[in-house]
Amino acid sequence: MKNPPSTIKRLISALSEMETGRFNPQGVADLLSQANISSTDIGPFIHFRADRYTRNLVYSSQTFEVIVLCWPPGSSSPVHDHCQQLGWVRVLEGSLEEVRYSSAGQPEGLDETKKWSPEVHSRVILEASKAVSAVDSQYGIHSLTALDEPTISLHFYSKPHDSCLVFGGKGGQIDRKDLSYDTTPDSRTKQLS
Repeated sequence: MKNPPSTIKRLISALSEMETGRFNPQGVADLLSQANISSTDIGPFIHFRADRYTRNLVYSSQTFEVIVLCWPPGSSSPVHDHCQQLGWVRVLEGSLEEVRYSSAGQPEGLDETKKWSPEVHSRVILEASKAVSAVDSQYGIHSLTALDEPTISLHFYSKPHDSCLVFGGKGGQIDRKDLSYDTTPDSRTKQLS
């Protein structure tokens, strides 16, 4: 890429130009990995809590959303899916352990009325770099855990979604979790006024 995006605004503009039905997974990964986004540029989206990670909405349209997640050391997401959506994550500061789960033996029409416990497929450490990790239909169930320092990660989802399936209940119980944001562009504007 000749001129990789150097601000979050330019990254969103470049992603908007890619909106043609379904995103090209490798094209999105390449764009996210080449973007020169700094923690200074995303400063307005950095909001930590001591007791859990936060989800800070940067941008949302009908076809994609960009979120900054802020992880205190040791915080983690539950084992969850992405509702058949594509997703990418890039760590900007700190490091995350990503655990991916196999879809082997997954019941058809997976939802909260079923019982199933996914098995660990792989573990990888995602460090602050230009590397991008992606979830797709084959590896769409995962969990993320911040290691020993505050961590900031940039997430891109091919369609906004307001819920996901969470795995790990007793006896393979699956729950549906409603998703929300800790901060949004509107809430940040109100805080400034």
